[in-house]
Amino acid sequence: RVFEKIHSEKELSEASLVYSFGMFYQGNKPFVVDLVDVPFSLTGNSYELFVKNKKVVENYISRENCKKILCPNETAFDFMKNNFNEKVGNKLTMVRQAISPIKYTPNKEKFNKKHKIKILFMGSINNPEDFYMKGGLEAICALKKLEKKYDVEFIMRCKLPLRVKEFIGKNKNIRLIEEEIPFEEIIRLYSSSDILLMPYHQYIIMVTLEGMYFGLPMVTINSYGVKDYLKNNYNAFLVEPSDELKKYYKNPSYPNIIRSKKFIKYVWSFDEEIINGLAEKVKLLIENPLLRKKMGENGKEIIRKKFSIEVRNKALKQIFDNIIHKKH
Repeated sequence: RVFEKIHSEKELSEASLVYSFGMFYQGNKPFVVDLVDVPFSLTGNSYELFVKNKKVVENYISRENCKKILCPNETAFDFMKNNFNEKVGNKLTMVRQAISPIKYTPNKEKFNKKHKIKILFMGSINNPEDFYMKGGLEAICALKKLEKKYDVEFIMRCKLPLRVKEFIGKNKNIRLIEEEIPFEEIIRLYSSSDILLMPYHQYIIMVTLEGMYFGLPMVTINSYGVKDYLKNNYNAFLVEPSDELKKYYKNPSYPNIIRSKKFIKYVWSFDEEIINGLAEKVKLLIENPLLRKKMGENGKEIIRKKFSIEVRNKALKQIFDNIIHKKH
């Protein structure tokens, strides 16, 4: 039931405007709805429910008191524009996700040629199966190719499925962190690492922003929404999907399909084209400290211009002020 209430908080009578974060607001006050991540967030992050209830959703966001629909990126904006009527299209506006300032001390030794390269992978410590969706198996396979030639440390902060643990065995180059750790330790992981290897099959917002914030060049797959955050050969290397992988990316229910058993079976087929592509791009970064530094600086500049909390708050304030002032 699309309109089933998730929360039962009482609405403040003195509120002039309601900000609805990824869910339906059913009252009569003026409101804006934030899509949070993907448009499917309005229907329990389910593509099937979205298709089934598309007209219901359209009627809801066409209501007069729905003033704005906030899209987190270009991909979501285009999806909404192409799937709904002109009235909905006129309400769309871009308000990007943002990262708050984090204090840390940059490690200048990272760009010394004798420095041992640390490659970071950030996954989920709550759901081991997310490991596949985030490209963890492809990352491990790329590492296996790299460690034949390079002395690198691969840090994986995530819980691994048992099958993956058996696949890895006892690898001295992999440091696995499966337990909950303080945010201060996460900061140290980012600041001490050299490369963020996240070949995810759907962009992961906070890891992407955090990686850029800490000046880490990134290696990933050119999948859903990635180009809205990362620029190929500028702050990241985007490996193009193979023809086999494109079949999944072209599925109407993508990116939801990447959590399916069918997709996980594909991951275990070891797509050599993807694995070789990832290994080749990481190799370039390992061998070129100046390239790592330049791409990291480019990422930090993108954060300052597009994804800082100041930029986001300014955009939200302008939207809220315009709606409230227009009302009065």
